[in-house]
Amino acid sequence: MNVQRISNKASVFLNHKHFHPGNSKNREKVWLAEEKLKEEERKQEELLKKRKKEWEIEELRRDLRQSNKKVKDQSKVQSEAEEVIDKSKQLHDILVDKAKANKSWVKSELYEEDVFLGNHSSVWGSYYDPNVKKWGFKCCKNLKRSSVCSTYNKSKSQISNSSYNTSISELFNSDTKYQSKSDISEHNINDNAGLLLLNQGKPFSKQQKGVSEFLNILKQSRPKSSN
Repeated sequence: MNVQRISNKASVFLNHKHFHPGNSKNREKVWLAEEKLKEEERKQEELLKKRKKEWEIEELRRDLRQSNKKVKDQSKVQSEAEEVIDKSKQLHDILVDKAKANKSWVKSELYEEDVFLGNHSSVWGSYYDPNVKKWGFKCCKNLKRSSVCSTYNKSKSQISNSSYNTSISELFNSDTKYQSKSDISEHNINDNAGLLLLNQGKPFSKQQKGVSEFLNILKQSRPKSSN
């Protein structure tokens, strides 16, 4: 019993000391320290949440700036494309107006496939050779894109020959008409001026001049008929 009393007294004595953890003041201090720590942790969490929100807002602003820049670039590209289209339309309208004024068919030069190259009468890619498996021109069936049309030279030579033949026939016809009026030996050819009186006073071309000189020589060498 005495031992128990002494122990109880000692415990009460110790509780009244300021350094004992069971003291009420000490427990209050511990509680206040814990509450302060919790408050600081709560503030740190709130600060982290605010920082996260600020980061998210900054990222959204950055994305918005980038999207605005992309939209501006796209609008710029679109405006440039529209300008090119407008210019091409204006050029096409000008060509159409010229064709209507000249009353002839207009060839569209806005696209590369509508342009005739090397005096060809057909566009590149209008002919395909299945044996060689290459594209070419339909007019001359040539497979080289940089080549000159062979049919163009032939047609040109045919046109020159036909014009030469017609000039000879016209010369003969005019010669016979003129011979019925008077004797051809009474008129001479002016070689320097290149004119011939047999063509009703009109200047001859070089081909007609050569033929007329040849006919004149033949007629002068012809024997005169005796009266």
